[in-house]
Amino acid sequence: MVRFHPVFADFPMSDLPGAPKGWKDISYRNDSCPSYVVGDSEGIHCIVFVDYLDPDKRECPGYGRFIANCIDPSTQNDWEDQHESDDWDFIVAKVTAFMAQVKP
Repeated sequence: MVRFHPVFADFPMSDLPGAPKGWKDISYRNDSCPSYVVGDSEGIHCIVFVDYLDPDKRECPGYGRFIANCIDPSTQNDWEDQHESDDWDFIVAKVTAFMAQVKP
């Protein structure tokens, strides 16, 4: 189910890359761009923000289009692993590796 479109009506559907299986759209109106969660949002998880393809429309100029924040609450570190890139495959690989490393 795509939640982002009603919340980010001016965000072109074509700017949103296809999410891997198991990634859930958690886009919320108070965020600056659409987002996905991977894993249990109350436990070990990653949140991936997808900004505009056009750099001039992005919330944070100079940062990558994709930002992944991966969290393991058991470490008491809210942002265990952070990555930003314009390369979607890089972000997917980093999230996949984090989730594989922390699975019980």
